[in-house]
Amino acid sequence: MTAFPDWGQEGRVVAITGATGYLGRALSQGFADAGATLLLTGRSDEALQELADGLGVGADRVHTFAVDLTDSAAGERIVGQALVKTGRIDTLVINAGTLADGLFAGLTDYELSQVYEVNLWGALRTLRAALRPMILRREGSIVIVSSTAAQRPGVGQAAYASSKAALESIVRVTARETAARGIRVGELGVLDERPLVEQQRDAIAHVQLVLGRQLGRRLLGRR
Repeated sequence: MTAFPDWGQEGRVVAITGATGYLGRALSQGFADAGATLLLTGRSDEALQELADGLGVGADRVHTFAVDLTDSAAGERIVGQALVKTGRIDTLVINAGTLADGLFAGLTDYELSQVYEVNLWGALRTLRAALRPMILRREGSIVIVSSTAAQRPGVGQAAYASSKAALESIVRVTARETAARGIRVGELGVLDERPLVEQQRDAIAHVQLVLGRQLGRRLLGRR
């Protein structure tokens, strides 16, 4: 029996950024168990291969691609790899993120720029690159992993929270622009202070909801 019940991903192509992080690993396993073909991205070839080997599915269903989202061409390269290896992208999960916690007065330009390069610019470039083939097909789903800090930032979260808030604003506009073209775009806000296992479980459940499935409440232990 798979870890998560069927939720309509059999045979679909799913690209996940930040796949080797704690949420990325859970999402990768959830999509793999549901029958999707995966393109997993992260910064480390070794970590990606370890993740792929542990998913319990055939090598023909898991592709990996090491890339740094601070590279301005990373989004185009991720989408290009997906199209070359699988011919399409049905679902994109933008999960990669970083932070630089500290009082705003003490943050350096480098710390701020690194957070914005990954959390905002890296995400937006990947979103924009994926939208083009999806618009041509008039089909696709994009889920952006955000944080409740975007709306309720804590002390020391100026860089992280503001990058997520800016991303959410653009996601909402993009969702309105693409809905009539058959593309669903949405974000989920992870409650960062909760235990990791709960964050992982809830992330999968909320992704299902964003994708229009009805199993999220059961996965969250609700009736």
